[in-house]
Amino acid sequence: MDDSTDLIVLQDALPTVFDSVFNLQTMLAALQKRARSETHDVRTEEGRTGIASLARKVSRSKTAIQSIGDPLAKEAREKWDNLNVFRRELVDRLDALRDEIRAPLTKWRDIEAARVKAHEDALHVFEAQMLSIPGLGPDMIRTDIETIRQVSVGGEWEEFQDAAVEAKAKAMAHLESILAEAEKAAAAAAELEELRREKDERERADRKAEAKAEVQRMIDTAAERARAAEKTKAAAALEAERDKSEREHREAEQRVAAAERERDEAAAAERKRAEVFEAEKNAAREKRERDDENRAHVFSMATDALVAAPVKLKRADAVRVVAAISDKLIPYLRINF
Repeated sequence: MDDSTDLIVLQDALPTVFDSVFNLQTMLAALQKRARSETHDVRTEEGRTGIASLARKVSRSKTAIQSIGDPLAKEAREKWDNLNVFRRELVDRLDALRDEIRAPLTKWRDIEAARVKAHEDALHVFEAQMLSIPGLGPDMIRTDIETIRQVSVGGEWEEFQDAAVEAKAKAMAHLESILAEAEKAAAAAAELEELRREKDERERADRKAEAKAEVQRMIDTAAERARAAEKTKAAAALEAERDKSEREHREAEQRVAAAERERDEAAAAERKRAEVFEAEKNAAREKRERDDENRAHVFSMATDALVAAPVKLKRADAVRVVAAISDKLIPYLRINF
């Protein structure tokens, strides 16, 4: 029968429904019996549609009864005060009957909405990884990758399984991409440090070899002088030359020692500069990590505030709004981190 015209009440009984309290009670009992006699399975689409249709029929029955009772009540208000009281009671009881019939559908819809929201919130775990800021260390990124890898995307996601599989794949791809960049940057830094170390070792070896060669040249020169003096001068002159040679040798050793001290001081200064550079680099990294954590915290708080606001944004939409404000895409709006 057409749902738009089918009423639970019997059409031929409507004209006499308000003739007596008995007729009203009989009509109400018949309505309740017929409404409650129908059973529907709220777990199926057909059952939920049947419940909604039955509730509408009850409402239309109430309207049909009211359409007859209202004029009679207006015409005979003083004489039929008790009738008006019962009419209002009938309306309330029919409303209650409608709510009673519709309650399983309302409960199912509330449960269904909560289930869907739980899946959507779970999807945000993957979406949040897409907001990972480049510049994190490889170890931190590997930890994030392992965390996402451990998240199951099986049948427990129900109709959201395909979305969960896709979101997890995108999050993994994003994290692996920034991991590759982080590893490349770390490798480049390590290579640069190795080149600097090799350069320092070569320079130390060159300075040492040069100093050794200089000492040997001075020794050779002194020896040559000694041999020349031995041929032309007396023993005293030879002794004097030997003393001179020894003095020059000592002076050469002193110069070598001075060069060594100068080299060691330069190396110490270089190590100090390297330590200062490493300390500054660590401090900058720690500050960047704190800034990143603060930024993520503020980002999360702003997103939560938008989700909880009266505009009732979905979390995914709230994430995009906060990202747009953060990127200064919306004039006059800023986020202070």
